Amino acid sequence: DIWVEPTIVIAALNDTICDNTPTNILVKRANTTTICILFTWTVTDNPNVEGESNSTGDGQLNGTAIIQTLDNTSTDAQLVQYTITPWTNKRDGHNSCSGPPITVDIWVEPTVVIAALNDTICDNTPTNILVNSANTTTNGIRYTWTVTDNPNLEGESNSTGDGQLNGTAIIQTLDNTSAVAQLVQYTITPWTINNNGNNECSGTPITVDIWVEPTVVITALSDTICDNTPTNILVNSANTTTNGIRYTWTVTDNPNVEGESNSTGDGQLNGTAIIQTLDNTSTDAQLVQYTITPWSINNNGDNECSGTPITVDIWVEPTVVITALSDTICDNTPTNILVNS
Repeated sequence: DIWVEPTIVIAALNDTICDNTPTNILVKRANTTTICILFTWTVTDNPNVEGESNSTGDGQLNGTAIIQTLDNTSTDAQLVQYTITPWTNKRDGHNSCSGPPITVDIWVEPTVVIAALNDTICDNTPTNILVNSANTTTNGIRYTWTVTDNPNLEGESNSTGDGQLNGTAIIQTLDNTSAVAQLVQYTITPWTINNNGNNECSGTPITVDIWVEPTVVITALSDTICDNTPTNILVNSANTTTNGIRYTWTVTDNPNVEGESNSTGDGQLNGTAIIQTLDNTSTDAQLVQYTITPWSINNNGDNECSGTPITVDIWVEPTVVITALSDTICDNTPTNILVNS
């Protein structure tokens, strides 16, 4: 009896796997031989991947999988090629007849790393958390996020579905309902995208801090002052911001008053007073109106978020001039010094 083995044909699928996860190259055949079928393999070395190795001895039985944990040490997807050869087995247990080899491509995604900046924004304005990654994957990168709830804020929410593509921004309008700057933390997780368009391999999460300034409210009292005396408009705010509060002002020009002027530069710090000596050049009380706008201060020391303006009325009295006539009167008669202005 002479048994003639078939030419063995095997099949195995290409695959894309996450970094630091095992391959699962399942090798199958449709042939039937006298004893059994085994397969051996060789791997094309990729210097950016660790963990791949050739088979040893007579290899593995048909119907089993090549399982090797592969570590992509680079920032880009890397290819590992397995060349798999099937064998019939002799009665002495060794491989005998080789079939046609096949090549299986295993792409190993990188561990995706993303970057996004912390920020401080004005009340009722949108975030602009731009998420970027320098990695290159087989089918692109997305990211998802969760938000730590802050009861003093409205408008923050978690991502939905598969999230957003790398290079786009998280834009959410945040409303600070308190008098104090509030913190929102976004925990952002990157993902590789698989052949079906779904998120597959999660990368390294990052946390982004977004501070939301309050809408700054200030108070200052209207006043009436004497001619040629300084104003003392004390401006105060009960708000707390990340870097302090300033205020600026404009003055409605009154042609009968000298000495009033707008603020210059970034204005003055909260808790200080507007001091300007006002000269009423007329014979009547004159009104000077100061429109005062508060500002939160950013990390660079500049004015950033404007608050609610207020108007303060300063009345400037004239220097009062009076007249009265000298007189000569009889003894034991009343004076009649009529004083007029």
